[in-house]
Amino acid sequence: MPNNVTTGSRIGPYEVVSLIGAGGMGEVYRARDTRLSRDVAVKVLPASFADDPDRLRRFEGEARAAGMLNHPNILAVYDIGTHDGSPYVVSELLEGQTLRERIDGTPMPARKAVDYAIQLARGLAAAHDKGIVHRDLKPDNIFITREGRVKILDFGLAKMAPQPAMAGAETALVGATMPNTAVGMVLGTASYMSPEQVRAQPTDHRSDIFSFGVVLYEMLTGRQAFHADSTIETMSAILKADPPRIADTVSDLPPALERIVLHCLEKNPEERFQSAGDLAFDLESLSHGSTSGVLKAQGAAPRPWLKPLAATVILAAAGTGLFFAGRATAPAIQPEFEPLTFRRGSIQAARFAPDGRTVVYAAAWEGRPYSIYTVQPGNPESRSLEIAGTLNSVSSGGELALLLPRPDRPSVLARAPMGGGAPREMLEGVTEADWGPADPNAAHTEPIAIVRTEAGRQRLEFPAGRVLLEPDGWIYNIRVSRDGNRIAFSEHPVFNDSRGDICVVDLAGNRKTLSAGWEDIGRLAWSPDGREIWFSGSKSGVDQALYAVTLDGKTRLLLSGAGSLRLQDVSADGRVIVADGVTRPSIVVRLAGAAAETEMAWMDYSWLVDLSPDGKNILFSEQGVAGGPGYAAYLRATDGSPAVRLGKGDAHSLSHDGRWALAGDLTEHRLMLLPTGPGQPRMLQDHGMTGYAWSGFFPDDKRIVFAGLDKDGVARMYAHPIDGGEPRPITPPGVTITRNTITPDGKALVARDASGLRLFPVDGGAPRPIPGAEPRDIPIRWNADGSVLYVGNGLRPVRLYGIELATGKRTLLHDLAPRDPVGVSGLTDVRLTPDGRTYAFGYLRTLQNLYQITGLR
Repeated sequence: MPNNVTTGSRIGPYEVVSLIGAGGMGEVYRARDTRLSRDVAVKVLPASFADDPDRLRRFEGEARAAGMLNHPNILAVYDIGTHDGSPYVVSELLEGQTLRERIDGTPMPARKAVDYAIQLARGLAAAHDKGIVHRDLKPDNIFITREGRVKILDFGLAKMAPQPAMAGAETALVGATMPNTAVGMVLGTASYMSPEQVRAQPTDHRSDIFSFGVVLYEMLTGRQAFHADSTIETMSAILKADPPRIADTVSDLPPALERIVLHCLEKNPEERFQSAGDLAFDLESLSHGSTSGVLKAQGAAPRPWLKPLAATVILAAAGTGLFFAGRATAPAIQPEFEPLTFRRGSIQAARFAPDGRTVVYAAAWEGRPYSIYTVQPGNPESRSLEIAGTLNSVSSGGELALLLPRPDRPSVLARAPMGGGAPREMLEGVTEADWGPADPNAAHTEPIAIVRTEAGRQRLEFPAGRVLLEPDGWIYNIRVSRDGNRIAFSEHPVFNDSRGDICVVDLAGNRKTLSAGWEDIGRLAWSPDGREIWFSGSKSGVDQALYAVTLDGKTRLLLSGAGSLRLQDVSADGRVIVADGVTRPSIVVRLAGAAAETEMAWMDYSWLVDLSPDGKNILFSEQGVAGGPGYAAYLRATDGSPAVRLGKGDAHSLSHDGRWALAGDLTEHRLMLLPTGPGQPRMLQDHGMTGYAWSGFFPDDKRIVFAGLDKDGVARMYAHPIDGGEPRPITPPGVTITRNTITPDGKALVARDASGLRLFPVDGGAPRPIPGAEPRDIPIRWNADGSVLYVGNGLRPVRLYGIELATGKRTLLHDLAPRDPVGVSGLTDVRLTPDGRTYAFGYLRTLQNLYQITGLR
């Protein structure tokens, strides 16, 4: 092997397995990460080139540019270092072929080309959002994995867009290694250059869109759009000629698809798509209109909210690019972003204080628990109120409505003065609260709206004590209108799931759904004039944009971006607070006897739900863009093999024999069986439920147990034979569990009621307490013979114990915690094998900062 690297030698902590390939920019090796027990690719710059400043700059620029990006369609970079004087970069190991090899001079089916193009556009949007322009997009730099996922490679010619003075240190570092190219320097591959690259003019993200069009043209036709006998003639064609019509050689091509390609290939950058996000949207719209194996011929019209704009405006705010659009009647004012916080952690909620300037917020910074802070625009320093808890509302009189966690009982609603002081407890079991406007007939009296659960059913009360509504599903995000006559809220069919609708109810209890079918809903607030509800949401995945809906149900886009904008509050004069950042779950597995844990997440939102009894497989849901609407169920071997997509739906659990997975169809509100091997999916009978929080198998795999929400909105556990019959309640109303705690003999289930952890007989009878159980214990599963119940205690870390049922003796098994605690409020799911030796857990990391937006209409 070159570079004095041989099989078995070490490059840093990476043990070389074999040489994959070599080129002008280095040798690439397959290697084993000895710390995390995973295979990686290690690219080493040849020693003979290490002294070449240009090659070294490109090599380092590629590593740092890709390292800034975290997206399923961009090659993931793990590490950089130096070996024997030669720089190296470590990335994920890909198996498959380049797009060049995939095309190989042969046209692709339109449906497959559009699928690849959508993924490519999403990856470009993520890079452009970070201010990174690729500048060398071509089939050789696009990889197709065996699973059909597109990966953008080689950021060696990447360029940073100009950044504002407030750009972060990370952006500054990349900018230092990737200086802007001087005017007159031509970079790129001739056949895929944009006209501005050919002219050696300054380039921006729209240059990548031109190259994208050239690549899509080649996917559809099998030939290059601009190719001549010489480089000079090729460049001349890019500047002056149009490519041959695709429809002349490709039959049954949707006219709309050719229009999208030609829109990318406009010579003038102002006339192309103005963002990769818009391009992806039009391709997705085309894809969703497909019928009979041929893409439907429909117009590639822009989104309705983009019609009035000649172009999407791009603005940089603290190093983050945000794309936005407005109504035709909106004034020509660009929204301005002002950062309010500058730390590493997650935002729980933020509200404007009564003075209209101060912002009160709850955040968990640098891995600490949530605490309450205040900050003012223009001042980078936040002031701690020295109050632990989560924020719900701020009254016009300056009182905070807080939820205080309690380890041994439901959360407590408390009030505290904004100026400081100990919180005063008000009510138990409250999950949401919002102050209404002050009563003009009673000085300093402000009613409060709350959501709490009674007898297994949620109730919306306003004022507290007066039941206004008992919803069909679960309520979050309640906001009292500025005049106090209505309450807006989001309603969700599945507990702790953010899919749902935007609704409003008046003081007479008349409920109305204003905007339905959202895949993900964040917080909401009333508009400045009270005529609309502004909210953050997404129709696909979890990266939210800002929307507005009128009381007549007319929805419009306010602001969108390639990242996630989460609304927090809206002031009476129209200023908006958002939390901008990234939220992603992770899955960690440790096998019995293994020296270290392994990360097992797959795509952009992998949510762990089950671990097979033998510890060989995990079941999880993909709930982001990659999973698609309604989610997708995946099975992955814990040896690190690629995940297998089982089908659409929200994954719930594996059968004991490993042949089936239970999942919920979130459209039909039905349960279904998905085969993990050969076989066909099977929809189970309609149980008359409006939602399922979880379902699992009895030990014989002939019956299932599920947590269901009936038509009256009451949640409880049910048992049901797979082959049919009526579901039979196991627990009283309000007592549910979201993991399989059926005893190995199938006679009882462990769940928690007001008295603590108890055994509920499946065939009826009085529940029995679990000896040795503590108030904070969460049941996980039984050992093989049912003599030991495994429980978890705590949030971060979670301590796993085994409780002997006969004696109540507790034995500590494991301490579980993410390696990096910042942005992680707690572990979301913990799973354990019956022998207690192999475990898996999930956690959700949210990294955000607050911004104030002005000029939004």
